[in-house]
Amino acid sequence: MTPMFLQRWQLFAPEPQTSQIKIWYRCESSSGWTNWKDPTFEIIKKHQQYRLGYYGKAVYVFNGAARELLNSNLDNESMKEIDLKKEYVNTEKIIVSLCARDIKKPIATQFSLVILSAKNFSQRKEKGYYGKITRLNFPESKM
Repeated sequence: MTPMFLQRWQLFAPEPQTSQIKIWYRCESSSGWTNWKDPTFEIIKKHQQYRLGYYGKAVYVFNGAARELLNSNLDNESMKEIDLKKEYVNTEKIIVSLCARDIKKPIATQFSLVILSAKNFSQRKEKGYYGKITRLNFPESKM
């Protein structure tokens, strides 16, 4: 098999994925807050049904925004002046446009950075898809 297929260590992934980073959002209208939504859920479903479309690229927008927020080194001090961070402002613009699409007259929006960790092997028989879930809620913003 050597001339056709040579097995080397390059064949294997160096580090398996251990977590997912997502942005969840909710909108407030006159009837109250909506449930938390994952904006990529429907897009990923459409992408899995038709792989040649643009849906895979659309997921990059949300994943990129989540990654930028995570890499912006947020702590308690920086959360006080969060509206000055470009990563927050960019994500807020995306969420405002989603709420304007979902609700006729949104009053406020809020989003959350969610880190979904993979289960440990010892937890594989427990219920649910993920192990530890870490969530960072950002302040509400009025429209």
